Amino acid sequence: MVYRLIKIVYRYIICELNIRTLLRNHFINRLSSLDLTKIGDKKDVLFILGSGASINEISKQGWKNISEGVSVGLNYWIIHDFVPSLLMFEIPRSERANYFFNILHKKKSVYQGVPMLLKGLYLNRTHFNKIHKLYRKFPKELLSEIYLCQEFPIPGKNDVEYTKALNMLFKLDFFKERENVTTLAQYRGTVMCAIIFGIIAGFKNIVLCGVDLNNTNYFYEEDKIYYESKGLKVPPTGQEGVVHKTNIRLKNSLPISDAIVILSKFYSKHMNGKICVANKNSALYPTLDYYEI
Repeated sequence: MVYRLIKIVYRYIICELNIRTLLRNHFINRLSSLDLTKIGDKKDVLFILGSGASINEISKQGWKNISEGVSVGLNYWIIHDFVPSLLMFEIPRSERANYFFNILHKKKSVYQGVPMLLKGLYLNRTHFNKIHKLYRKFPKELLSEIYLCQEFPIPGKNDVEYTKALNMLFKLDFFKERENVTTLAQYRGTVMCAIIFGIIAGFKNIVLCGVDLNNTNYFYEEDKIYYESKGLKVPPTGQEGVVHKTNIRLKNSLPISDAIVILSKFYSKHMNGKICVANKNSALYPTLDYYEI
């Protein structure tokens, strides 16, 4: 436990150092400066848009309903035609980063005015390869839209430890609703950061779309010809096997589906909130309720 606490503090400090470096080099916003009124005033439902292939099953009426609410797209969501209220992303590793920035440059005009939450800044600086020059990879028109996220990892190698960590954070008022979100917490995937953002921002219903987890099929891989016809180079998914890599139990962490279910029960008990899933074929259904978009 002592080692894990040291790891949390270490990553928090690394994150802060990276943020300060970026703020000295052309980035201008911390997450805490994000005005939540910019993303709409409807706090009843937050739609989280993942990359699972079930995204392609959403109807036109479904997209209309999502557009009338608040939505956050995750990572390679920028490939999709639908422009969300927010984008939350982590810079991909290795050559996949080139695909991401290529797409972002091609779609810079449609993402002007969309707050973009850059997470994963607790990673070691060597991952960013000259972090002080990171701004050069982004379209200069979008630098003012990027918000740097301070975050830390939630400890928990099993359900007992993970639940204890959530209870500790609750006692420390981490999950308390705020007008400005200052800090996020991470557990295995960007979707977890997005859920926690929604909780702190005050959404009482969080709907997971395209968060399938029980397969490795991505919406842009299924429609590769369509997106490439628009001049977008579709990246490799980075997945292997038949189950999403974040949903495989590791020595020191739960499958992300287990972590989401535990968080959902915690959210319902302590804050009267609800996390639902928009796909009945998701690994999260029927444990989580189905939300008919």
